[in-house]
Amino acid sequence: MDPELQLDLQELTKILNKSNTSTRNRLLSILKDSNYVQRLQSTGTIPSKIPVIPNERCGQWYLPPSTYETTCYFKSTDGHINNWDISTRRLNLHLIPVIASHGGIAIVDSTRRGKRMPDALSKTVPIWCAVLNNIMDDGQLNTTNDFSTDNTKNHIELNDEDPSRWLFTPPGTVSPSENQRISKKLPQLIKKMKDVNAVTSQWLNDQLQGKRLRPVWMYPGIGSSSAINFKEDILPVYLVTASEMCQDGANKSNGYTYVQGAADDHELWSNGLEPGLFWENVKFFKDKTKTEDEVLSFIDEIIMAEKLKKAKLADNDPNFQFWTDEVWITDQIGIAKVERNTTIDASKLHLKYDLVVVLEETFTLAELTATDKNDDEEPSSNNLIHYKLSSGSKKSSKELRTQLVPMIKLIEGQLYNSDSSKILICCNNSQDLSIGVLLCCLNLYYDESWVKLKQGSEVNISKNVIRRHLVKVIEMHKCNPSRATLNSVNSFLMS
Repeated sequence: MDPELQLDLQELTKILNKSNTSTRNRLLSILKDSNYVQRLQSTGTIPSKIPVIPNERCGQWYLPPSTYETTCYFKSTDGHINNWDISTRRLNLHLIPVIASHGGIAIVDSTRRGKRMPDALSKTVPIWCAVLNNIMDDGQLNTTNDFSTDNTKNHIELNDEDPSRWLFTPPGTVSPSENQRISKKLPQLIKKMKDVNAVTSQWLNDQLQGKRLRPVWMYPGIGSSSAINFKEDILPVYLVTASEMCQDGANKSNGYTYVQGAADDHELWSNGLEPGLFWENVKFFKDKTKTEDEVLSFIDEIIMAEKLKKAKLADNDPNFQFWTDEVWITDQIGIAKVERNTTIDASKLHLKYDLVVVLEETFTLAELTATDKNDDEEPSSNNLIHYKLSSGSKKSSKELRTQLVPMIKLIEGQLYNSDSSKILICCNNSQDLSIGVLLCCLNLYYDESWVKLKQGSEVNISKNVIRRHLVKVIEMHKCNPSRATLNSVNSFLMS
């Protein structure tokens, strides 16, 4: 083929792919997939008593925020071949009381083209179920599977001899050999969970009354699952893939091009739109007569309107909270989420806090002057220090390593200045950088029961001790610090 013609064809393919996966097409595809989830509920395929929750972050686009009270975070990475794992950063143990009180749970997620379901649902959650079932059974490990070529069999024949302890994976998606290899790794994963004191057999039995967690898969095209009859000792974990398996650009109907797993990596296509704002304005996004330009323009409008609304509230309400999700981990140290592009009047802070640490790149102070500024740190208030870092950024997580030395010294000074000192640590999601700083404080200044040590006390720190502190934090506040952040914490504490 002529080289110039080949380049032209490649450029044309890029243009077509970009057009097929436009923001408009993605949002309409999300709504189509959301309708599938709603049908599962309305037809009773997922019983009405079962709470339906999203798997972060992708799953949050498929459910209106008003329909669920919690979320979960199972990563596909932990189910990738040869990487099977159970993460002590993503324990999801807050789901156990929910499952116990409702008799099960349904988890919604999606996946991109070429796959029937994400690895998070086909392997990560089944591994989680198998590990917890066997801890509840106090280590009586038993793993197997029914490798029928009929994909629907997992939904119908659930009364085989004691299936509750088995590692269940979807036979049409996970091969028998992969299932067996995962099974061989289960004892190692069970030990990993026990080593961090995350959960005990007694607690699981008290919560679940000896009933076993059992994955059940649902996805477009599988057919009716309404005939499921569970044994009394089974608690179903419905794993719902909202997206329909197809090739990008292949499904053009109803006035748009369907995008499989449209919500994935939303930072790359949403132009700043978040799931909550999407569902608040869903009537507009449902309108198929809107063009791509109109959709993008509307997104800009509602994001700006939301920012102005918050700014007005801050100006008019002297008690307006500049951050949300405030949680006090100890009597003296708390964490919170600060919104991006927030401007704060520092003069209001001393009324509630002795020290505020803000790790957010776009954060500004209303009284900031040019002489106060520094490239990395802005100590423009006696009780506030600002670091231009951002949760979710690998670069920021690595930079945290160098910033921890001066930061922790300031925190230590305030922590031991008075037993009534209040220290608030904020980042833009209260789940990453702020947790990293918190872990440093807990390991250096508290024992594992979170009793404050005398200043200058010698402490023994190891990776297991750090993990155990993290597990306790997760019990109080759902969070997921990145691997890069934890690497910085480990490096700082163990150097």
